[in-house]
Amino acid sequence: MQTVKVGFRHLLAIMGLYLLSILLPNRGKRIIMLTTLHARLVRDGVFHAETLQKLNDSLFLASTPTALTLPASIYGRVWDTSQLQSILNEIDGRYDGDTCLLYADARKVSQSIISLTPAWLRYGSVDDMMRDVMSLFYCKPLTLP
Repeated sequence: MQTVKVGFRHLLAIMGLYLLSILLPNRGKRIIMLTTLHARLVRDGVFHAETLQKLNDSLFLASTPTALTLPASIYGRVWDTSQLQSILNEIDGRYDGDTCLLYADARKVSQSIISLTPAWLRYGSVDDMMRDVMSLFYCKPLTLP
């Protein structure tokens, strides 16, 4: 009987996520995906704790950073720690969260993260998602006049 209850809850969760994927606009999916990813990476020590304001300023996610509070608090339900850790283990050991990755490394990590993104959180094109995730890891060099 217990396994039936667990199976039923799992089925309800799948149906709920499917409905959410249909009803949630791409902008909402983008906010949830990037905010939860950032929160997970901060929690795992990949990034230093930064304010949601700084994340919002760099990625232009929401009109107010308070809109990012709820997504940041549910990262544990969205991202699998062991899968993300296996991806991040591929990063050069010199990466400390303060420096930017080389372009090739940022691209490789971003592609792997996008492949782990739950289907209900996929928004826009793969290129759009790639650009957003890469912006977390790769800093474009400054061009001086």
